[in-house]
Amino acid sequence: MRFRFKTFDGDAALRLSVRRLTSPFAFDELGRPISRGLYDPALGPSSYKDGPCPTCGLGYINCPGHFGHIELPVPLPNPLLIKLIIQIMKCSCWNCQCLRMNPRDLKLHLARLYFEDAGMPKCAHAAWKEAAAANRLLKLRSVGWKHTQDIILKFMAACPNCGKAATSVRVGGRGRLFYSESSTQILLSPTEIESHIAALWKTYPSLFELLFGLQGRSLDAVGESSGHRRLFVKVALVPPSRFRPTQTVGTMDYASEHPQNIFFQRILTEIEVIMKANEQGPSKKRFAEAMSNMQEALGDLYDSAGMSASSGRVQMTGIRQQIEAKAGLFRKHMMGKRVNYSCRSVIGPDVFLDTNELGIPESFAKLLTVPEPVIATNLKEMQAAVLNGPDVYPGAVAVEDWTTTGNHRVNGSSKTNGLHNGDAASEAAGMSGISSAGTSVPKRVHRHLRTGDVVLFNRQPTLHRVSIMAHKVRVLPKDRTLRFHYANCGSYNADFDGDEMNVHVPQDYLARAEAEELLLSSKHYIVPTSGAPIRGLIQDHIAAATLLSRRDTFMEREEFTQFLYAATEKLMNCPARHGTKYIIPEPALYKPQRLWTGKQLISAILFVVRNGRPGLNLEAGTRTKSNVIGKEESLILFRHGLLLRGVIDKSSLGAAMYGIVHAIQEAYGCDASDAFLSAMSRLCVFFIRSHGHTTGVDDLLLQEHGDLKRRKILAEAAETIGADVTNAVYAEMSQTDQQVRTAKSLPEARTLIEEMIRRDGKEAEDRLDTSMKTALNKVSSANGFALMTNTGAKGSAVNSAQISCLLGSTVLEGKRVPRMGGSGATLPCFAPFDASPNAGGFVSGRFLTGISPQEFFFHSMSGREGLLDTSLKTANSGYLQRCLIKHLEGIRLHYDYTVRDSDQTILQFIYGDDGIDPSKSRWLNTKIEWQLANQQCLQDPGQNSSKRVVSESFEAAIDATVKRSTAGDRESIRDFLYDRYRSAALEPGEAVGVVAAQGVGEPSTQMTLNTFHHTGSSSAHVTLGIPRLRELLMTASKNPKTPCMKLPICAKDPQHGAKLLCRKLQKINLLDLITNISVREQGIRLSPGECQWAIRTCEILLQFPPESLYKKQLGLQVFTIWSTKNSGKCRPISVDLRKRRYQPTNMLLKDQENYKPNLVRETNWSLTMMKQVKQVVL
Repeated sequence: MRFRFKTFDGDAALRLSVRRLTSPFAFDELGRPISRGLYDPALGPSSYKDGPCPTCGLGYINCPGHFGHIELPVPLPNPLLIKLIIQIMKCSCWNCQCLRMNPRDLKLHLARLYFEDAGMPKCAHAAWKEAAAANRLLKLRSVGWKHTQDIILKFMAACPNCGKAATSVRVGGRGRLFYSESSTQILLSPTEIESHIAALWKTYPSLFELLFGLQGRSLDAVGESSGHRRLFVKVALVPPSRFRPTQTVGTMDYASEHPQNIFFQRILTEIEVIMKANEQGPSKKRFAEAMSNMQEALGDLYDSAGMSASSGRVQMTGIRQQIEAKAGLFRKHMMGKRVNYSCRSVIGPDVFLDTNELGIPESFAKLLTVPEPVIATNLKEMQAAVLNGPDVYPGAVAVEDWTTTGNHRVNGSSKTNGLHNGDAASEAAGMSGISSAGTSVPKRVHRHLRTGDVVLFNRQPTLHRVSIMAHKVRVLPKDRTLRFHYANCGSYNADFDGDEMNVHVPQDYLARAEAEELLLSSKHYIVPTSGAPIRGLIQDHIAAATLLSRRDTFMEREEFTQFLYAATEKLMNCPARHGTKYIIPEPALYKPQRLWTGKQLISAILFVVRNGRPGLNLEAGTRTKSNVIGKEESLILFRHGLLLRGVIDKSSLGAAMYGIVHAIQEAYGCDASDAFLSAMSRLCVFFIRSHGHTTGVDDLLLQEHGDLKRRKILAEAAETIGADVTNAVYAEMSQTDQQVRTAKSLPEARTLIEEMIRRDGKEAEDRLDTSMKTALNKVSSANGFALMTNTGAKGSAVNSAQISCLLGSTVLEGKRVPRMGGSGATLPCFAPFDASPNAGGFVSGRFLTGISPQEFFFHSMSGREGLLDTSLKTANSGYLQRCLIKHLEGIRLHYDYTVRDSDQTILQFIYGDDGIDPSKSRWLNTKIEWQLANQQCLQDPGQNSSKRVVSESFEAAIDATVKRSTAGDRESIRDFLYDRYRSAALEPGEAVGVVAAQGVGEPSTQMTLNTFHHTGSSSAHVTLGIPRLRELLMTASKNPKTPCMKLPICAKDPQHGAKLLCRKLQKINLLDLITNISVREQGIRLSPGECQWAIRTCEILLQFPPESLYKKQLGLQVFTIWSTKNSGKCRPISVDLRKRRYQPTNMLLKDQENYKPNLVRETNWSLTMMKQVKQVVL
């Protein structure tokens, strides 16, 4: 849907109107509409009670309404364009009625507008740049030009055409315009304003048509440009009566007018006053007052923001207020609006649902209806639903039928007056599939929502594409909340602490098909921005999968088959798999009894999922470390669909790249990966029920020697860290106390102390963490808490360390706890400027044994900072994302694979320089060997490898792979990889601009507002996160507040690498390298007998030291210095020489009497660079 705003001149408004309105009254004494009043019947019916429209003959439902108009005595300035009118008047001269602009500059502006209108912005920019350069050269000739220009523009600006001083124009109260002549303020009448702008438009028609986009569309009947009329209102349009409905007061049959009518009544009243004033005789004061009142009434109609509250009038809503802001027409009612066929409730988890299913309570399903046409195949089903009625599930709420008049009737559409027993029986008996009018339009039954229907599910804020997805409904009879699977939590960023979500029910088959094919949750396993997976299993599923896939997990046949059936029962009942049989693998152990492993169970589930397709090959790492599960089990190995080695943890089943679920999605498609996740979820739930998993306090206790070591490290840190650091800063321990007392006057030293103490405290924390890993009372294999943290099921090593070891340092805005300004202490219980770790926020206590009151206070400070970040982050990041989306929403990929914006300007000739969909690029670009190992799974028989158009980088990767290949046909490998590349191309129509905006906006909500602190620096606190993004994307400041970056040094010798980087980034002036400068000037006469100089030649010689002196220290080479001549950096020398071309020099003093500057035709110059004695001319 596309909207366009435009202004109508008088002729266009008259063509749109059907009746001129002259009466300020709407109804007579009997309540009937008055002819030519604001509710004239010709404007269309205003309610259901009115009869057919006299203009078009249609009823209230079908009549679109018709405009009326009010003719104003004189054209008035458009209130919405009043600022534009003032700008035009300020740029013009009232004496000669021309623009106050030099004719040369005017031509340059006109040429620039022509270029921009023709879609050549680069040419327009070049023309503007050239004009600006010429202006700069002219300004350089005058001393103090800037100050002189400011004085001229402020006080003595004169018209360049007639020379008369400019007059100032200002806006007075009630929309009136004044201009000053000398010291007199003169009121401008609307007629004078229109005549002045009309004269300007007539003088510069091309310029104004280009400015306002009216090329060839502003000519009147006699061929003259009349575009200026669009800036004025001669005819005020009155909207149809249906958009200004009357309001009934109480139970009385009395209709009050719409509030917007007050504006029109004021305008009509003032018109009558003006007409009476003209009839009674000329009265300039009365006419001016009535004209001013009419201008004010028209301004309030368009924009009521300036209405005076003290005038006694009720604050009304103008046209501008009805459109703009959140409560306006677009943002409230079109872009975001209240909808029917939707519900909202608290969400909850349900592990027994499929990952693409949504549990809807039965009470909700009775109120959410789906219109379904009655045809032969569903006739009995619809009859049964109608007989059940609205109260018995599954039933129907209403039957929709088309009558002979072309309208439709709905029986029982009210929630309270549904299909009762009598109505339901009669409707079911008369239901034959066709309407009662005998037309081909079938009846439609508004039935209850059923299991299998497709609905849209949304969580706000909708930060990215996967915040709204489609799910298949499963009706839950006894529940009261909306339920879905844990695998969708990452997509919606949802937790179950009281979050609410919305459900929307599509109302036709086309919408349902779009939802199922484009928005189904199983098709959004990959994020479109980064190409990384976002759906996966979490928490108990990960822990159960790890326990199940360990080498020591065995089960008997009964248990094996029970788990296999529980996991795949839903999958096997699909119609597409009818007749498929289970294949039980051979047991892993025969003696002393037949036993199967958990790996075999996972392989059997994968066999059911792939449904006869070739087996998968995969090698991947695990999240669980080898010291916990063994070196052999830290690498996952799949061969032909069989899990041979490795444990399944978060790196395989979670939202992780290159795991087994990611590989299934790439090889078999989205439906297969979704089925595998659902099956593994049910398997893990049933397994954890029988196996069990628990954790307790004994999992967090340290051994006796480990606890003693912890206490020893903490005691050493408390005694030595503060004193050592202070001694290192002040050099003499005996003066420490005195220096600490005066540390308030030494902020640099104090900052260095704080930083060194924080660094040493971090080293102590690392030592404690390292020792804790081997000091736990229970080993990892039997430790439930370690199982969760190691496999990624829940928590991390930080949580374990804070419980068992210590909480660590408190960091606020990248620094230690701040000190109080007066005393210099962090808390009253510490000495002023105490350098000990505990005084600076180091929390040595742990959650297991508790923390002291001082430590509790410090720890609460960081928690409060996190809460503030969360509350402030939402608004800032939300507005940042909105700005990005509004600017990029028109950019999309077209069918010629170019990226264009809404006005068809080409931004990229191919998307991302390779045209590849980011959601299909992960395996394609980095895992070529894996693709060749799974060629049978990935090969698409429908692909045609005749076109071999790929990016250069991918072509190089193909060549390298083919060279390493030892088996198979190399040409077939090329064809396969070419097909893979072509199938990964981004589909035309993709809104790449919105995807890019969401790629920045959605992660920004996860970023912190904390500041980053550079080690060893006293003032390099750099604001990162949202403020930095706002500075880059919203303000685009040329002088950023945070001009710093953190660059990791990846060299083997970081010290040498840092020095080398500093040398490369150091600014080196050419003057710093020059050892000598000499200038040679030569003049050439026109002929031997003449004394005048016609051509001057200047040669500048620069001499540099030997390369060996600066190459090692500065990283410069000779050719780098010589290349400065051609890089444009010597252009200022040329500019300065051109400025001095008419000045005589010392060489020309002997001919100074005969020197004539106007005969100098040319000044040439050359730059010569010398390396010591050897001269090199570039």
